[in-house]
Amino acid sequence: MYTILRRSPERPAPHGHGAMAASAPLILHMQENRSTLSNEARSAVTALALSLIAGTIVPAFEGLLFVPIAALGGLGVLTFALERHARTAPASETLELVGDLVRHRDSTGRAIGIPARRAQLATLGRAEADLRLFLEAQGTRIEVARCLGQHERREVAVLVRDALSAASGGAAWS
Repeated sequence: MYTILRRSPERPAPHGHGAMAASAPLILHMQENRSTLSNEARSAVTALALSLIAGTIVPAFEGLLFVPIAALGGLGVLTFALERHARTAPASETLELVGDLVRHRDSTGRAIGIPARRAQLATLGRAEADLRLFLEAQGTRIEVARCLGQHERREVAVLVRDALSAASGGAAWS
């Protein structure tokens, strides 16, 4: 998901979102979407686990202990991975176009600034399913919107292209 924190005065915010400062035409916060499991999904996972455990009872009675040990080990590893993933912070990025500078910060703390007048948005990908966005200027190449889904990347690409066009003296935001 992404949030536009500030906009150009030529592109006002929707009603009820307050006035945006003209000194910062675009501040875009992007974050990985982590939906929680619904009750139906939890029920399905529980049913799958119970059927896997039930399927290991007969081999265990026949003396084949590897089957139940492998099944329980697999369930344990899956549970551990899901719990660990839920406890980690979602990946996030912030892209700011302030004056003549484009700043990009990611969730690891890495921050890079490039001149907005020379920055261009490049796309890479053989198909729509593997679209990647890069900001390029003076030999510096930054991948942006890594934490977003494909549909959101296409939307962000339009926003960033328009903002860079306005910053380099091109047409205002559309």
